[in-house]
Formats: sequence, structure tokens, C-alpha cells
Amino acid sequence: MLNVFFHREKMWQSLRCAMPLSDRPSLYHTLSLFCRGRQPLHYRCALSLRKEQRSVGVSQSQVYRTIKRYLETGSSKKRYGGGRRRTVRVAANIGRLRKRLQRNPRQSSRKLSKDTGISRSTVMRIMKEDLGLRPFKLRKVQEFSSAQKRNRLTRSRLLLRGAANGELENIIFSDEKIFAVEQVLNKQNDRLWLKGENSVSFSLFSITRKQGPLSIMVWAGITESGRASLVFF
Repeated sequence: MLNVFFHREKMWQSLRCAMPLSDRPSLYHTLSLFCRGRQPLHYRCALSLRKEQRSVGVSQSQVYRTIKRYLETGSSKKRYGGGRRRTVRVAANIGRLRKRLQRNPRQSSRKLSKDTGISRSTVMRIMKEDLGLRPFKLRKVQEFSSAQKRNRLTRSRLLLRGAANGELENIIFSDEKIFAVEQVLNKQNDRLWLKGENSVSFSLFSITRKQGPLSIMVWAGITESGRASLVFF
């Protein structure tokens, strides 16, 4: 809090417009003493802040409490008080979850909750707020053998040399894709809002599939001069 309310330059620039001219020198002296870590001799001058303090985000009570705390404890850090102490989200449980996730980061929050006896909501707060973790989805990637990796590296280097020598005009990059002619289904988002399954025909719930549906292939290519027209098969 000391850094927020008593930063010498920013604080003074924000408050001096709201202070009477007679109070500015004493207030600046008090804030300067706080910034240097020294006990102020005349801290009551800071209590003369007016209602305009709210417009700059610093209230008179905040200034008073901070100065009072500094005089009593020698520090501007917030003293513990108010509210019940934490009993579950403590350092010991945070350490337990950290070690478990380091051993196996694929554990679900439900399993962690069951194994540790900590509620799932508390487990989620510990992982996100205390450990700074975020969930990431697994990704499907193409598997390559050692020989395939070597070949890809060799050919990539050839492409880089060709680009440096101006040979890309003789290269065409192409790809093709097969599209099945059937209705698309999004299992996550496609929903029907009804009072019951029997309120409409069963056909509305069904997306038909069959072996070997009609399909169409689309080919596309690109060269140094631009892209080629799409070709349908």
C-alpha cells in the first residue's frame, strides 16, 4: 500500500490539485518522509485531504489508516485482521497439489479433489491463482519415423537454398482435400431446446451416416506468381 499511496511523484501530481495551497508544503513533506522510509513528524497534515480525494482514488481514511499502521508497526504492510483464517487453501495443501501435478500434469481436478480430500472448487483456485497454471488441450500430430524426419530436414534445406537462389518460380505447392456430401454435426454446440424428447419427432434428433457417402475432391495450388484456380474432381 505504501507504494500505491505514497509514491513521491505520482502521488503528489494526483493530490496537489485537490489540496489547499496552505496544506501543500506540509503534505508534500509528509509524503516525502514516507517515501524515504522515515517516520513523519507531522502526519496530521495528511488528514486535511478534502472530499476531492475520491476523484483521484485516495480517501482520507486510507491515508489515516496507513499512517497509523506505520506509526504502530513501523511498516505500511497490511496487518492480518478481519475474516476467518484459511484452513484448506494453505501452504501445505498448495505444496501437495504442486508435487502431484509435477509428477503427473494430466490429472483432472476431480481426481485431485478425490485423492486429497479438498473440494474441487478449492483445487481449481489453487491451481489457477496460487500455482499460476492453465489447462491446455492435447493435440493430434502426425507421427514421423527417424528416416522421415531426416528427409524432411534435407528437403527443407533444399527449399531454403532454392529461395535464396531465386528458383521458387519453378516450384508449385499443392494440396487436395476430400469433402463428404453429408450433414455436418458439431457434438459440442448442436442442441435442441425442448421440454422433452417425446415432444417432437425422433428424426429431429438424428444425423444419418452411411458407409462410402458421396464425396468431392478439391485441389488447390500456389506458385511464386500467385494461386491457381480450384479444381474439383
